[in-house]
Amino acid sequence: MKTKVFQKVVSITLSITTLLWSFGAPLGVLFAPSAAQAAAAVVVSNGTLNGMFPGAGIKALSATTAIAKISITASSADKTLTAVTANFSGTGFATTDLLAIATGATSGVALYTDHASLGTAGTYDTNDPVVTLAASPAWTPSTTNITLTPATPVALTNAVAKIFYIVIQTSGTAANTDEIRLTIPASAVVSTDGSGPTANFTANHFIVDTVAPTIAGVNGFEGSASVTVQFSEPVQKVGGGALAVGDTPLVYTDDVGAGNDQTISAISHNPGQPMATLTMSGNLDAADVDGTPATMSAGSNKIADMAGNVMLAVPPATAVNFGSPLSITTVNIPCVTVGTVNNVGAPIVTFAATGGTVGAGYKWRTSSAADTATLENLIGGTGASSINHTADNTTGKLFGTNTVANAPGMHSFSLTVTDSAGTPATATRQFTLPVAATSCTGSGAFPAITGVAPAGVAQGATSFQVTITGINTTFSASSVITFSLPPGVAGTNGITPGTATVNSATSLTVPITVAADATAGARDVKVITSAEVANMPGGFGVFASGGSGLGLLLPTDAQTSVPLPNPAFSFTPSSNANINSYRVTVASTSDFATRVWDYTFPKPSDVSNTNASHCNSTGCNVTYGQGTFLPITQPVPLAPNTTYYWKTSTYAEAPGAVSAAPAALETTPVRSFTTTASVMLRPQALCTGQCSRQLQA
Repeated sequence: MKTKVFQKVVSITLSITTLLWSFGAPLGVLFAPSAAQAAAAVVVSNGTLNGMFPGAGIKALSATTAIAKISITASSADKTLTAVTANFSGTGFATTDLLAIATGATSGVALYTDHASLGTAGTYDTNDPVVTLAASPAWTPSTTNITLTPATPVALTNAVAKIFYIVIQTSGTAANTDEIRLTIPASAVVSTDGSGPTANFTANHFIVDTVAPTIAGVNGFEGSASVTVQFSEPVQKVGGGALAVGDTPLVYTDDVGAGNDQTISAISHNPGQPMATLTMSGNLDAADVDGTPATMSAGSNKIADMAGNVMLAVPPATAVNFGSPLSITTVNIPCVTVGTVNNVGAPIVTFAATGGTVGAGYKWRTSSAADTATLENLIGGTGASSINHTADNTTGKLFGTNTVANAPGMHSFSLTVTDSAGTPATATRQFTLPVAATSCTGSGAFPAITGVAPAGVAQGATSFQVTITGINTTFSASSVITFSLPPGVAGTNGITPGTATVNSATSLTVPITVAADATAGARDVKVITSAEVANMPGGFGVFASGGSGLGLLLPTDAQTSVPLPNPAFSFTPSSNANINSYRVTVASTSDFATRVWDYTFPKPSDVSNTNASHCNSTGCNVTYGQGTFLPITQPVPLAPNTTYYWKTSTYAEAPGAVSAAPAALETTPVRSFTTTASVMLRPQALCTGQCSRQLQA
């Protein structure tokens, strides 16, 4: 006869949740138990700061920092915890990144229990006692495993969760950017009531940060009381919290002897932002933002990064100078006549710029060798005395050494200016040089087209209104308008003009229909009025149906938990050959009435050189509040758990002219995104690689 054996099954429910901690404040529980685990045994809380993000910074010689939280609910009161095995890994990780292993609170890896009556239950704090270990555990070199064995097994509680923490402390030799990544292997938490968890669990990792933050730049504008201070990484007040005027985190020194002395009257900043917006007691004057000598430096022991590294007070001699974005202010070039000569004493135009670091002055060059060839063919001139691509022109004067060539028409070229900073800033702008056959004025002046707006349209467009502006023209109802492929370009023209409306002798508006199979690319625009012919080579563009290639990538539409403090905006570049500028606009309202950042930058003349823009041939990546070009609206720190809206537009105008809000050539649909509930992230310098990979993905 078979005897039935009834075995009572005693079970233990284990769950691992992650708790990141900084400066004695809880950062949050990051793990929700799977269906296989008992939900009633899991303590769930979001924490306050950085709890949702891996890669939190931790400084060398850190305070005790909880990296994992273990919740155990036993089946009876006689059960005990006997051991916990943890595995440490990560890029660059070495066991020497942590303090030496010991049996108590001085250990680089230790086990703590949650104090039930002191402090905050369920969150690690200084009231929680360390569990004394039986002996100093040894690292297993091949796997960097370490087993924490209590000297006395720790009693568990019947049907009530018992909380433990794995706590780390970094050493003084912890290397910058090393990752500290903890994994609790399956069944590595051992008790007399069974083992768990049921599967490996990897906690959110830390990244060692040993570099103190610095002031990376200070930007303001003449006539404005708003100043933006950029830091090298996200910052906070020493001890935690936002930078505030009363704490004197920043020291402003006005330009000596210029009058109009000012003070910092307000600071707008969220902890974890790499920038702060200051409101000065008065508007800045020209001397404040010419690169010298108005300065900003750090207050003593006032600013820290998110790992706790404190920014040192900067001596006035090395304080950061105020500046403003570099831009070319010249808009148009006067007409020249065939056969005339323009020399250094009587240049065609003297280009002007503003912003940047003036110092020894600005340096001018054509943006490419092709631009140099355009000018040399028209007006002659080589070497530093004129403007070309191989030598700096410090006067900004455009002139030539030959008589103006017999080439009536509008001739385009691009010009770049560089400031005198050690790490120079550049600005680029497209220009058109008008060449007249006999005279730039009167009856002998040549007719020309000076503008086509908008300068492009998608395939398949119907009744699309295009306004053509001319100079020295006599547009009339009998004018014949054509949009043709440039000479030597094969393909389907596909543009059919309708009946034009004549606005004046120099302006008309014509509706056009574009075939779905029209070849994408430039069109020559020509208006013939009797014997008068006005044209603009490549003055209008056709781009692929669906948006010329211009399209938003990241953040995705209605995306939530978008990381702060500086979201990355990614979009595909436009294929419209007529654009000269991109514009990214971020607003707190869907109608864009309240803009928190409005930023314009040039289309790169060399798509392989993203330093000349934020775009290359395949993508555009712009980080919120950062860039060397022209902010139309200075950035405002983004708030956590808040919805914002963004869009991208393109313009025929250079960035300096976009601030006047001309009509956009293209504008993407509006997208919304919601920022995370946390405002703290890893340091900016540590985010770069992963952020880039996210954009590429």
